[in-house]
Amino acid sequence: MLFALDAQYFIGTNLKKTQAKIEHDIEVYTPFGTVNESLEQTIKDSALELKIGTILNNTYRIYLSGVEYKTNLFKVKMINGNYEYLIPITNDFRLFSGVHMGTFKNNMVYGVQGGFIYDITKSIEFEAGGFYSRYKKEVKVKGEKFGFEFTDNIKIENSKSLFAGFNYKF
Repeated sequence: MLFALDAQYFIGTNLKKTQAKIEHDIEVYTPFGTVNESLEQTIKDSALELKIGTILNNTYRIYLSGVEYKTNLFKVKMINGNYEYLIPITNDFRLFSGVHMGTFKNNMVYGVQGGFIYDITKSIEFEAGGFYSRYKKEVKVKGEKFGFEFTDNIKIENSKSLFAGFNYKF
């Protein structure tokens, strides 16, 4: 017996406001030896997220998303696979909850998300919600500042994001 899937494709964009807790283990190489410094930092950034995917049977949403965050020391480009379960409240309003997993700089990110989707028209929808992400390992950044070379071993503990955006369904 075959089951037919009703697939509706979409593209979209979100404005994402993210806050991440980061630990730095910095080594600065000077003519007098290596200086070590450890510090914790909370970074905040807003970025545009792009996504493309499909809605299956008006119940599930599967999509790829990409976003780039910038700090004064490094840039992080993230690609995530997302899976969400849609909970219809009315004909044009749905709640969603889901999971994501992805990659950045040979690292792994994973987490959960939730929010709502409102159909403005048959083809255009507005959505808003939040993400919580965890990161698997450290990222090593090398650079030069004030004439001294440095290595920054960065461990991103977690991040929290709020977002709002629009999708076009076709």
